[in-house]
Amino acid sequence: MFKSILITTLLSYSFCLAQYDSITLPIGGVNKFDLNKNHYTIHYTKEKEMFFNHKRIRFWDQIASSILEEERQPKLNAVSNIIIYADKELSYAYIERIRHEIGKVWNGFLHYKSDGYKTENCLSFYINGSAMSATKYKDTDWVYGPKIIYTSKEYTGESTIPTLEGWVWPINTVWQHNFAGDFFDNNIAYAKNILEELSYNSLEIVSKSAFIYNSKLQKFENLELINKITFNNDLLFVKTRRGLNYNTYFEAMTIIQDNRIQDREHGVLKKPFIIEVPYIYEKKISDNSIKLFN
Repeated sequence: MFKSILITTLLSYSFCLAQYDSITLPIGGVNKFDLNKNHYTIHYTKEKEMFFNHKRIRFWDQIASSILEEERQPKLNAVSNIIIYADKELSYAYIERIRHEIGKVWNGFLHYKSDGYKTENCLSFYINGSAMSATKYKDTDWVYGPKIIYTSKEYTGESTIPTLEGWVWPINTVWQHNFAGDFFDNNIAYAKNILEELSYNSLEIVSKSAFIYNSKLQKFENLELINKITFNNDLLFVKTRRGLNYNTYFEAMTIIQDNRIQDREHGVLKKPFIIEVPYIYEKKISDNSIKLFN
């Protein structure tokens, strides 16, 4: 009996590894994460097959339930890191949904893995809260509507995808943690009060080389402007234009990440604190008189 279970487990694990071979990671992460540290993993393959800690999941809400199941297990240390291994050609909107499915039940550091499986390279961001917690989305929404994680072979609606046109932490992240949680929990009054006390700005990623800032198209190669944005603001809201793939997002975000700075008032998190606003949430906050993007 034990031998049979062991063989089945090994075959299942080997199948997962074979599936991971189809993941081509982006290049250029400017952060490092020690892979020996305790962490969870999410793999999202080129064929849109998803695995949490090497177990195949078929429904989006299984991301949150899988995390809760793991959190119930006794551990010496709380798990404060999740690594995402996602194929660079996937639509970024799916990666965005993964982040917000995670945020329903967990806060900590997300590490978007890059440059191969054996390196420590990644992009790392602290997250708390989810745009999906206080909002219901229609089944007609091409990313946030479906309950099933459709693979490439199963999903037939690709033509509807829009184009470019279209646990408390034992570290000093208090105000960032609280603001992010309340921002996504739709605590608009609190968010407005905090925004009155902090310096903030926003930009929209439109390609790997360009972004919209103060209603003007700018180039990421303009490091003087990038530095001005990071040095002068406590908060930076970032929106990624619909239709862009994960690799485009990763290259653009790498430039922003590489120019964030250490600041005593920000604790272990770099300045500015980044909050990424999904397209599904922008209208909600705009309707509540918080205008972030021009």
